[in-house]
Amino acid sequence: MAQDFLSAAREQAEQSDPPVKAAALLRIARVWKAFDQAEAERLLERGITLATKLPEPDRSRILEGAVSLAAAVSPRRALRLMSSLEGPGFGRSEALICGMMIHGHVAEAASYLCEPIAGMPYPFSGANNAISLCREEETQRKIVRAAVATWLAGSESRYGHSRSQFLRLFNHRWKLLPEDEAKEAVRGIVRLIVDKPDERTNSRMSGGVQTVVFSSTHSASLFHILNPLRNLDPELATSLCERHPELAVASATYPYGYVAEPTRPRAERVSKEDSDCIAVGETGMVPISEALKTNFAVVFENAFRVYALDSPPGNRNKAPLECWPSTNAFRNLLYKAGKYEGRAAARHLDRIPEADLRLFAQIELAAAIAGLPQAAYTNIPSRPRSPIPSQV
Repeated sequence: MAQDFLSAAREQAEQSDPPVKAAALLRIARVWKAFDQAEAERLLERGITLATKLPEPDRSRILEGAVSLAAAVSPRRALRLMSSLEGPGFGRSEALICGMMIHGHVAEAASYLCEPIAGMPYPFSGANNAISLCREEETQRKIVRAAVATWLAGSESRYGHSRSQFLRLFNHRWKLLPEDEAKEAVRGIVRLIVDKPDERTNSRMSGGVQTVVFSSTHSASLFHILNPLRNLDPELATSLCERHPELAVASATYPYGYVAEPTRPRAERVSKEDSDCIAVGETGMVPISEALKTNFAVVFENAFRVYALDSPPGNRNKAPLECWPSTNAFRNLLYKAGKYEGRAAARHLDRIPEADLRLFAQIELAAAIAGLPQAAYTNIPSRPRSPIPSQV
């Protein structure tokens, strides 16, 4: 069973070099939770402790990835870990919420989103997803309020990625607020948008049939919230269109701005193997049905190619092996194989060229057999050798 693969992986991890051992124990802890919560927490703590003793940059890189893994095992521990890390952490809070939600800690994720840690970037994308999973409307409303309050405070609105994620959230969720509160919120959002200097952009958005193009961040941002604007304050919407020519042109085609197309029902049911795919390279995808028929031939070919880039003689990738693109390629392969082939997928481990690569792949194989969701990975491609070690 999954525990057999996991126990073997644990034994190997104990004999590995510190960076591999720390990362492996963190990932083993995520899977061990399916069988023993207390032991999973002990493994998690050991992994975090080992990681904190590593030299930089290995320490930071492994601990960054540990946030989402800790969220799967113990949301409280994940929160403490996230708060202890340095740097802006733009993706850290999103990883925290994602790790909580996909492992069933929806209530804990909602609690954080309602009362986020001061000074940490607010995970607007995660909040939008969490609202879909929360059953209580009052909790959904509290998340929207926290997101609006955070964005109106101004610290998040400086960054383009936060701006687009927040505007998307508000566009989809404004109806959760009482009308007067939503109207006040949308007016505040407009003020914050237009009071900041307009910047050049090359933004393309589709409201359904025709794509609209913006060169102004003001017009692009206002188009995102034209739907709540039209409904809550039509006079303000008209005024903004008069002052922003690109917004006027776009609103002539889409009077209510960006409105996502409804999900179309599938014409017929298809098997999981026909609907699922596995990534090959940066943009390629192979249907699982084809991968199974060919013994994952194309997928392995790609993984070997990436491994060759990570491990040329005398110039191996300087990133922790946990973050090698080839490590991720092999463990993604074994996760998918384990999901559809079960224990029989273990035969693929012998095709992986290094013991530590097999270790990480075996952990994901165990996760698949245990029925767990796929974990997030960090990719750090190999770089040419630098004459100054500190710059690597």
